[in-house]
Amino acid sequence: MVVADWGGDPSGLDAAEVLAAAGNDVTLAVASLAVGEGVHQYRRNLYLRRLYRAGVKVLQHHALVGATDGEVELSNVFASELHRRIPADLLVLAQGRVPEDELAPALVAAGLYVEEAGDCLSPRSLEEAVLEGTLAARRVGALA
Repeated sequence: MVVADWGGDPSGLDAAEVLAAAGNDVTLAVASLAVGEGVHQYRRNLYLRRLYRAGVKVLQHHALVGATDGEVELSNVFASELHRRIPADLLVLAQGRVPEDELAPALVAAGLYVEEAGDCLSPRSLEEAVLEGTLAARRVGALA
């Protein structure tokens, strides 16, 4: 599973933590300058401790390009010509407050299971989006 975290806020960290706690192999792909960049340093350190102990692989400085055929494609945010493909049976989007509402219907049309949460449904507060993302991650983790 890949969690694509665009902005370094709690939503991507929480999703990765919940999915790993459910026994999944998780890669957290972070496009921000630092993992948990938008989180206070003391909270960020606690997140990182839990994520590393849970076996979450952290891939820094990589933004989501797309997903096809069981792979997620990422590009380096500092050298966009450098791409990486990671095998994944699930892609969780933690992409900030810019709605991405075209991807889910396309994935459903392709016959894939999709859980939507947060700003792809409508603008949300951080707390609402984190709660929805956490609940969605739990539902997905229960399916695995």
